Amino acid sequence: MPLSPIRPLPITPNLPEKPSVGTSSAGTGALGQSNTGVGIVGQCLGPPGIDLGPGSLPPSDGVQGYGKNGVHGQTISPEDFGVLGENLSDVGGVKGGAGVCGTSRICFGVYGWSSADGAFDPSTLSPYSGVWGRHTGNNGPGVLGSGNGGFGVVASSAENYGLFAEGGKGAAWLRGDLTIDGNIGTVNTITVSGDIIMAGADCAEHFDVADAQPLAPGTVVIIDHGGVLRESRDPYDKRVAGVVSGAGAFRTAIILDGGKPAVGRALVALIGKVYCNVDAADAPIEVGDLLTTAATPGHAMKATDRDRAFGTVLGKALAALEDGQGCIPILVALQ
Repeated sequence: MPLSPIRPLPITPNLPEKPSVGTSSAGTGALGQSNTGVGIVGQCLGPPGIDLGPGSLPPSDGVQGYGKNGVHGQTISPEDFGVLGENLSDVGGVKGGAGVCGTSRICFGVYGWSSADGAFDPSTLSPYSGVWGRHTGNNGPGVLGSGNGGFGVVASSAENYGLFAEGGKGAAWLRGDLTIDGNIGTVNTITVSGDIIMAGADCAEHFDVADAQPLAPGTVVIIDHGGVLRESRDPYDKRVAGVVSGAGAFRTAIILDGGKPAVGRALVALIGKVYCNVDAADAPIEVGDLLTTAATPGHAMKATDRDRAFGTVLGKALAALEDGQGCIPILVALQ
């Protein structure tokens, strides 16, 4: 809403000392009232400055308040503000300065609080916000947060999203690295111009399991009738699909088809590094050996028969196993 600026009073040199003092033991110390203008105007013509500690400029306040609440503003109009701060430094082409500045040496510089219930829809959320920032120019942030050693902006919620962003061009634009301690869930597109670095080791996908059979991480699986998965049981099985992810020290980096309930499903590594159950009873396994399904349920073995290996290779061994059964890291590469 357009606001009418308060015109500064004319400068009067050598002002006489006539301070106005209002006192009250229980009621209002000073009361200013107007039907059409400003109830009380306070003005200081000294050098501009704000008391931020040693070395800063002296305060130059039009109004200064002390007490539990230094200044308390109230309104009963839904279109007006309890406290309004304006900066008119753009007069004459000079721009800059804050409408409201809040500082604190030990706590919040500015604290906003609201108890009204607002819907999650952002079009109705803002009127019920603790703090609402809006920029109506062609370019500029609605809210700007800056930190020197700490976070520029911290957003948290006990029961909902800590941060919600929406924009006509995009929901968010980030400059610099992005660190996420958790999962990424998306229903639309994520565009990244730089590298995507993940701590996980494989790209895996959820598959339905035949008879909802529980499959332990490291299990070699095949495609059964109807496209569901089952534990492998035959050597050189062309239906080999991959290895159940999650065994050993490796964890999944990318999960596909993760929008359905995980009950009765298995997360199968299709690309990347994964720990796999292997059986070296027939032939010792060396690093770089091609692996295929074994007769031992849920295990892989060294592919020694070239003719039968075509189309049944699961991947390459990244560690050796001389004899017996074990769980070793492999590079999944279905061939």
